[in-house]
Amino acid sequence: MHHALRRGPAAPIALALAAALTPRISPAATVVGFDFDDAALQFENAPAFVAPDLGASAWTDLDGTLTNLGGTPGKALGAKSFNDGNTLQFTLTIAPGQALYLDGFGFDAQVSASGPKLWTLAIAGDAIASGTTATSFQSNGGNFAERRYTGPIEVALHGEGATSTSGTFRVDNFALSGRVAAVPVPAAAWLALVPGASLLRRRRSR
Repeated sequence: MHHALRRGPAAPIALALAAALTPRISPAATVVGFDFDDAALQFENAPAFVAPDLGASAWTDLDGTLTNLGGTPGKALGAKSFNDGNTLQFTLTIAPGQALYLDGFGFDAQVSASGPKLWTLAIAGDAIASGTTATSFQSNGGNFAERRYTGPIEVALHGEGATSTSGTFRVDNFALSGRVAAVPVPAAAWLALVPGASLLRRRRSR
């Protein structure tokens, strides 16, 4: 037999608490961005923008060849040794109780004649996108199916096909788009917080 929902004294409290615990979803936008310049257009290896509840490290590379080169405009991040599997990377840290939903990327890149011929963007170890390089600055970017992350994750740009150790790969204006939202609280968890909610639930089941 179907029983209509009875809105006893605990019901308004439960509904209000459920609304308070529902994640606030914001439209997808830039969540982290690097332009590699300070106010004087000097090299700066720190994010120009990081969304609330996120943290971003400086970039590093696996072979210790990190440097700065001319960008578009100002400065760009650079490295070499991509004939030996070098990779550019940084770490995103997500605040406890929050989840990061990523759905897009963008960056400008340029290589020297003996630099890598291909690039691959990987997030948390998964290849997200790839493409070819050019010897003049080229814009790369696009959207992908939204992916959810919690905890620290590594963002990496791999370069492949370099023909010499001295071949360079430079990156400028790097950004990831998406949103940050609170991790949803299971229904059983917020019901347990409401006085009388468990009793109300038992009555409904009769």
